Amino acid sequence: FPIRADSAAAAAAAAEASLSDGIGGPSSSTSKQRSMVLISGFESFNVKLYRRAARNLKKRLPDVSLFVFSDRDLETNRQEVLRALQDAEVFFGSLLFDFDQVEWLRGAIEKVPTKFVFESALELMSETQVGSFEMKPSPDGRKAGPPPAVAAVLKKFGSGKEEDKLVGYLSFLKIGPALLKFVPGRKAKDLRNWLTVYGYWNQGGLENVETAFYVVAKEYLPGVAEIEIAGEDLLSHTEESSNDVFSRIKKVVTSVVGGHLGGTASAPEKNTLAAPKETPPIGFYHPDLEERKMNWPTTADEYEKWYQSRAEVLSDDSYSKYTPPIHVPLDAPTVALLLYRKHVITKQPYLADLVRALEEAGVRPVPIFINGVEAHTVVRDLLTTSHEIAQRKMGNMEIDSLSQGAICVDAVVSTVGFPLVGGPAGSMEAGRQAEVAQAILTAKNVPYVVAAPLLIQDIKSWTTSGIGGLQSTILYALPELDGAIDTVPLGGLVNDDIYLTRERVYALAERLKKWTALRNKKKSDRKIAIMLYGFPPGVGATGTAALLNVPKSLEKLLESLRCEGYDLGLEEGTQVPSGEDLVEALRALDDGRVVAGGVDAAQKAVETLRLAKQEESSSDSSKDSSNALHGVSVSGANVTPKQLKQWLTFPETWGPTQWGPIPFLPAPDVLVTRMENAWGSLDTYAGLATVNGGKGSYVAGLQIGNVFVGIQPALGVEGDPMRLLFERDLTPHPQYAAYYKWLQHTYQADAVMHFGMHGTVEWLPGSPLGNTSLSWSDQLLGAMPNVYVYAANNPSESIIAKRRGYGVIVSHNVPPYGRAGLYKQTSELRELLSEYRDAPSANFHALAGSVFDLCASAGLDTDVPFVGQDGDAVRVTSETMVLEEVEVAAEVGDGGDEKGHHSSKDGDEKTPDAGDEEKGSSSKTVKVKITAAAFDAYASSLFTYLGVLENRLFSEGLHVLGGAPSDEAASAYLEAYFGQGLCPETIQAVATMRPDDDVESVRAKLEKQYGAGGGGGGDAADGAGADSSSSPPSSEKLEKLEEAVSIRSLLRRNTEELIGALRALNGEYLAPAAGGDLLRDGPGVLPTGRNIHALDPYRMPSVAAADRGKKIAQAILKQHRKENDDQYPETVSVNLWGLDAIKTKGESVGIVLELIGARSVKEGTGRVARYELIPLDELLPKGRPRVDVLCNMSGIFRDSFANVVGLLDDLFVRAAAAEEPLLKNFVKKHALEMSADGLENTTARLFSNPPGDYGSMVNERVGTSEWEDGRELGETWASRNAFSYGKGGERGAARPEILQALLRTTERVVQEVDSVEYGLTDIQEYYANTGALVAAANAAKEEFAEQERAKNGGQVKQFKKVRCSIVETFGDYTPRDLDETLRLEYRSKLLNPRWANAMAEQGSGGAFEISQRMTALVGWGATSGFQENWVYDGAHERYVADEEMRDKLRKNNPQAFRNVLRRMLEAAGRGMWDADDETLAQLKNLYSETEDELEGVKTRP
Repeated sequence: FPIRADSAAAAAAAAEASLSDGIGGPSSSTSKQRSMVLISGFESFNVKLYRRAARNLKKRLPDVSLFVFSDRDLETNRQEVLRALQDAEVFFGSLLFDFDQVEWLRGAIEKVPTKFVFESALELMSETQVGSFEMKPSPDGRKAGPPPAVAAVLKKFGSGKEEDKLVGYLSFLKIGPALLKFVPGRKAKDLRNWLTVYGYWNQGGLENVETAFYVVAKEYLPGVAEIEIAGEDLLSHTEESSNDVFSRIKKVVTSVVGGHLGGTASAPEKNTLAAPKETPPIGFYHPDLEERKMNWPTTADEYEKWYQSRAEVLSDDSYSKYTPPIHVPLDAPTVALLLYRKHVITKQPYLADLVRALEEAGVRPVPIFINGVEAHTVVRDLLTTSHEIAQRKMGNMEIDSLSQGAICVDAVVSTVGFPLVGGPAGSMEAGRQAEVAQAILTAKNVPYVVAAPLLIQDIKSWTTSGIGGLQSTILYALPELDGAIDTVPLGGLVNDDIYLTRERVYALAERLKKWTALRNKKKSDRKIAIMLYGFPPGVGATGTAALLNVPKSLEKLLESLRCEGYDLGLEEGTQVPSGEDLVEALRALDDGRVVAGGVDAAQKAVETLRLAKQEESSSDSSKDSSNALHGVSVSGANVTPKQLKQWLTFPETWGPTQWGPIPFLPAPDVLVTRMENAWGSLDTYAGLATVNGGKGSYVAGLQIGNVFVGIQPALGVEGDPMRLLFERDLTPHPQYAAYYKWLQHTYQADAVMHFGMHGTVEWLPGSPLGNTSLSWSDQLLGAMPNVYVYAANNPSESIIAKRRGYGVIVSHNVPPYGRAGLYKQTSELRELLSEYRDAPSANFHALAGSVFDLCASAGLDTDVPFVGQDGDAVRVTSETMVLEEVEVAAEVGDGGDEKGHHSSKDGDEKTPDAGDEEKGSSSKTVKVKITAAAFDAYASSLFTYLGVLENRLFSEGLHVLGGAPSDEAASAYLEAYFGQGLCPETIQAVATMRPDDDVESVRAKLEKQYGAGGGGGGDAADGAGADSSSSPPSSEKLEKLEEAVSIRSLLRRNTEELIGALRALNGEYLAPAAGGDLLRDGPGVLPTGRNIHALDPYRMPSVAAADRGKKIAQAILKQHRKENDDQYPETVSVNLWGLDAIKTKGESVGIVLELIGARSVKEGTGRVARYELIPLDELLPKGRPRVDVLCNMSGIFRDSFANVVGLLDDLFVRAAAAEEPLLKNFVKKHALEMSADGLENTTARLFSNPPGDYGSMVNERVGTSEWEDGRELGETWASRNAFSYGKGGERGAARPEILQALLRTTERVVQEVDSVEYGLTDIQEYYANTGALVAAANAAKEEFAEQERAKNGGQVKQFKKVRCSIVETFGDYTPRDLDETLRLEYRSKLLNPRWANAMAEQGSGGAFEISQRMTALVGWGATSGFQENWVYDGAHERYVADEEMRDKLRKNNPQAFRNVLRRMLEAAGRGMWDADDETLAQLKNLYSETEDELEGVKTRP
């Protein structure tokens, strides 16, 4: 049958596909004569309807009992369901998707002879058996197909467009039964019955559903008695002469199928089924129509005419009993509202409430109901926009099927969710038709919003724990692939009914109004608020963002805004203010003395700075500061406690109607109460950023015409270690809330732009996913459109900004890549090794000592140790080595005697006899014998290591928003991407190509330069590395050249970053794109300037990611066994982070699965449905155990991949229950041990922060130096990560005892690093989580050892410290030890002059980046114990001892430079660095000078 012909067509059987169709309960019927069983899945709202249908059917067919169950009964009432199925002759299933339930049902219904399954998992739908018609694939694997006549006719349905195929299938359902009258054979009859039943089912409603069951009973339960019920008849007794109708159908069919048709048509039956009570497949809904029982309009013209005239119609006295119409303002935004058709059919009360609430809020909805699969056709053909109308007038016809009567709308809101193309039926092929959706939405160019009640999740769980599982995928992940923004959950289930929470409808309406007003307002009148960041405070962070040069980017944005017509208050020809000057002014506003003085002091501070800049300009002719801060003023307020309370208080009139059936009814001042509980009385609060004299909270920023530039307030948790340790609800402090509320209410920003990665408002407490009015991010952002500039390579954190912060993401590129190269000692060492390799025998004695000394001074002997004769690593220097004598040719040169011997040192010193060492010596130095062969092997290892170090990539500098890369930078991108795949000449030619060049022109250029007679060798002309002067290039080489040219062209389109920002600020649709980076994800991440999204969580891990994860886990186990006498670890802790999970498509999950010994099981659509245990005897290597895994989840992973969390939790439960030996199953072993200790839920293995909260807070403690030792930081980490997550109700339960038990058995920590841009030393999160986890595990082991000593007496038993494996997934996947990776990172970045100089050239932002890495260096020492002198020595030499560098950092960002000095002094004070007295004195003096200068005391000329 065609609807099962392939997976897409299979989903067409689910074409109605409302995941909104419900859950029933057991019927009260007890008849045992003939029985049918109905199990409904995701349609809880139809429970009552199905039970009524079952009762009515019993009256008509007393021998038949229809037992109604819901999918919930499969969990709570399975035995009763099984008993019913054992006696059933017919099974009816609808909307059943849960994998475990489906697997159980397939076995339970095996012997049921007749099975109808609609709109469910493919595996269950394949069980359909209706007489001779079935949907099972044939024995040869081919899927079941339709009779040829049906197949031929099917091709005639639909528009002919691929994306409309499923819509065509729905059209076929209506004519299918009539068509099949002309197809002979039993199979055709059964197929006709199937279509007939589905036709009634699809139409929905009590009468249709009852008829569907009646047809099934009459056709497949022969002999059942029937009682005629007066006034009710399911048959149509017509004598109409419908022969003409049948003749016309036959004629059409014959013309289509020709010879396929066989047999003759039967005469029309006298007693036929009554036609289904039809609702149009697409129609226009309005509660006024429903209330008056009017027909649904089916065209836009028809609806518009009714809507425009309804005021006259409704004023008629005969309509006075009805709800009066709500008069929407003429200038209200017109918004298309896509609704589920089945909800209209079943008259779901929330629909009328939704439409009327929108109208009350000042929005004019155009409600259109659809089955689900037609969403794109409605948007494409029935809706238009002012943008599209204008484009069509200019001849740009992007949509060829637009209806002439299309309604002009300002936004499109879908309550369906899923992808726009395919809807629920297409969801299992997530993103399959994304390009079509983008083309449609780009043509319309208005906001596309998804807002819907939760149809498979209850309101209580949403408001307490957030939206999770499949519901989050339907509402967020899948629509985001199409570019959906501002998702708002509108309500959810209470028992089996759908309820709205009206406050969410109001929130939606306000957002729609703001977006429309933004687009309609003249650009010169728009007020834009740009928020920069300054966190953490006091270390030069003002005006910085990860990977972005904020001051230069801000300049470019301001220039673009002015060119677009925004009012910046500047005279024509005047330059926009310097970005660095603006940042300096913002730092001045943030000064503690200015804050205390309030807005008046802020104005004086900026004026003082302006005058100082002018004075500086006049005294130094090389500096032009005469125009500094021209046109810049201060805007802000001292927000009083009274005003803040008013802003945070809900209307007194709000009650159950507005809040909906949430678990509690909030008081109007609930937010004020929460804030006062956290920070004290607002009336007396004098803490963070408050103005002296009780004047309230300080809010100030810079005003440049209609553009406001401010600094996002600090969170306010630093400096309070006890709060960091125990606080679960980090409620924002008063000034934080006052700032955003001032932007909303006083400044009245038309839009806010968060500038770079990333701010904090989206991370504030509230529902983890699915904001409510009690979520702080929702409350503080209000309805302001939020345009968020974000790094393209971070789809993980950007989805938090998108989902919790309503951010329209505008992606920007990452900086160009650089190769670390070699410098100083490593460069010198390379030269020595090269010289040695030229003549090993001759140079052994001459160079060995220098090689060993350089290795020791550079710390390389730790990473490349010399292995002595006993197999142990030994430290060797020129003072300790004893070289063997070797013979070399006499002509080798100096240093040899006439016999060709070399002495061990300089020829004058005799090598000590080995026997002298054995007899004892007055020297305490231990001599090490070095053979020529051993040194040669060591030199080879060193050379290899230097090659690795030299070729390590890093981000070189910072990116400027909208800045196309120079030829040099383009060359760096291409070289990093292709590596050895393209020769340098080709890369150079592509990098320098002109904008209008193509592949052929580049090839011609190469041919001319390097072809026959050229000087570049033979391999450049074809773009790769082979002789091409006489032969054409291979297709593979051409493909690489074409890819390189494409990448170069895409990089030029970095300019679209500014275009994207301007489009977003114009309220336009911004095309979506997958987030990622060029090196890992390829050219698909380009161009930037698009609205990035993540991936479908139901496909994690991908096949490739699972394979890579498996190999990584095996390598980690091999590494561990090598270091631990061939023993396997009992517990490994794996960090599950959202960023690496998204970018690697689930490698870290693959690692977990392999450690446990499990694999993914996929359902027919390709979705991962379960992680199943692999039998022990299949695990490799043979005999290995299941390793227990502590999964430490980031808050993003926890919230974004709730389905994966549930599947992993289920896996741990089954692993603990497996009938296996304890020594072969450490999950089971540990679970039993914890149970013996009286602990509950001993299979809990997935831990994270409290619900709705993020971060370990370890970096905050390190940032303020509020810590004593690593154990204390480990305890902070443990206190913040003791919350367990899993399936069912396990959503953040505090289980510190379980966590501690797992930490005690943890032997290794695993951390993936997913990109070049974010290494271990680049961001604070790595030491704050990975390092702190190591500290927590060591602390747990130490505490346990102390407890054992106290219990048993004696000494504390020594415990083996936790090891940590780092896997850089952008490299070769080889696990490296944590300290080894840190050394590689510090050599290639912080200490590397190329990295340092590139960063220092980036102004204040570059200085801050250097400063942050010094903080991270201390953080690693604090948590993991990484404390190596050569790193601190090198950092001091690079950033302090070097006068030019020192002055540059000091000038560009004195706060950042002060932090560099502070961290060095702190490291020395804590014993991490053995700095000499002279160095410490210099540091202290510089620190004092810098402090004075920041306080305004001039200490230098």
